[in-house]
Amino acid sequence: METKARQPQISPLGYALATLPYSDSCVGLLRAWLGHCEENHSLCTTNRYVVLPTRVIDVWPEDGSGHPRLFVSQGMRGRYTTLSHRWGNTPMMKTTMSNFQAFQATISLHSLPATFRDAVLVTRKLGLRYLWIDSLCIIQDSPEDRRREISRMSKIYESGCLNISALGASDSHSGLFFRRRNEEAINIPEAIAGCAHRGFAIGFRPCSTTLQLCMENNELGSRGWVFQEQFLAPAIVHFGHGMMFWECKSCRASEANPVSPVPYDPLKNLLDEVAREQSLLIECQAHYVAWYVVVEMFSDKELTLASDKLPAISGLAQRFQRTFDTTFVAGLWYEDLHRGLLWSRYEPFGYRKRKRIPNTPSWSWISAYHRITHTFELIGEVRWQNHPVQRVELASDVIVLDVKISKTNVSSPMKECVGFSNSRAKLFERLIGGPMCSYNQMVLDI
Repeated sequence: METKARQPQISPLGYALATLPYSDSCVGLLRAWLGHCEENHSLCTTNRYVVLPTRVIDVWPEDGSGHPRLFVSQGMRGRYTTLSHRWGNTPMMKTTMSNFQAFQATISLHSLPATFRDAVLVTRKLGLRYLWIDSLCIIQDSPEDRRREISRMSKIYESGCLNISALGASDSHSGLFFRRRNEEAINIPEAIAGCAHRGFAIGFRPCSTTLQLCMENNELGSRGWVFQEQFLAPAIVHFGHGMMFWECKSCRASEANPVSPVPYDPLKNLLDEVAREQSLLIECQAHYVAWYVVVEMFSDKELTLASDKLPAISGLAQRFQRTFDTTFVAGLWYEDLHRGLLWSRYEPFGYRKRKRIPNTPSWSWISAYHRITHTFELIGEVRWQNHPVQRVELASDVIVLDVKISKTNVSSPMKECVGFSNSRAKLFERLIGGPMCSYNQMVLDI
């Protein structure tokens, strides 16, 4: 049986930062954040019992008297946490075909790298039983298992009740818990404070300690896979070097400001907001606009393997497809191809141009190694390469004559490609207001 995470109400005056991040005060604050979210946030889904992922880490028992193990869920329901971490360049513990059976029996807590071990401890302290870690819950040397589980990323991160973000960790061995600098406090005596009973202390800390700055200054925030994970998760606790930060779909908070009116990142809530504004969809296809904003952000993130570009955003694409009932084709949407094709590489002065990523279609943004931009104004007049273009408001303004989806080699990360055959340049003549080129036929293929 799981125990519910409940603590007394958070003080509106805030908490002093604890020197040790795994202190009772830090654990109590995290339990209070999660409990408050479960009880008061209708937008969040942190309290649901869901079908567990294919495999999870069973972290039980809560008192730490036993060791975790890899658990094959077989459709069981429960609540679980997920871990977002940077793989790094050091060797990392992974589940493989050779150790799969042994891990189902037990995984010694002491053998786990520090980041994984700390995630187990956090999950236990929250009274939860299950934890999902990509390198342990996916059989890493099985291409079939990797493909199957990556295709379920959207559900895995959306359904978890809390994402544990190893914001301050450079790899799986760094851990979640970093000793903080003990800031000096100034004691205000009773006579000055005017207090009836006693004086009080005022502490000082750098004003630049914000989640946004921590994300910008830590490598985890620059990773492509993590972008998707944290976009999908209903609630996140970030363990940074200086303090813990909380995000859910209703608010943001930190140890320095435990009760904050600052809302959840609006970009992460973009798809939810657009889905509720049905009239907006009809007027300007705002759901596609939302996708282009997300793609531009994602394209600026780093991936160890360039071939992971499409898999690393596939979870977001699945959520988009489920929400808006549209057709995903190699990073673009069939129903909005007239705008989806209007992207370009971001090439600042001195930028070294690179060829496209192998086995990707040159006409899709997924072929670009680095950041891309969409060369039209997202709402308003459409522009192409700085030339004014006839405004396209609805998909019916452009007719796609023929789209064919074909399968590629099984070993390729590109599972689908799109070819436009027999589509004469009039498709673009109409969009741009004049002939695009001298070709009588345009074929977009890989």
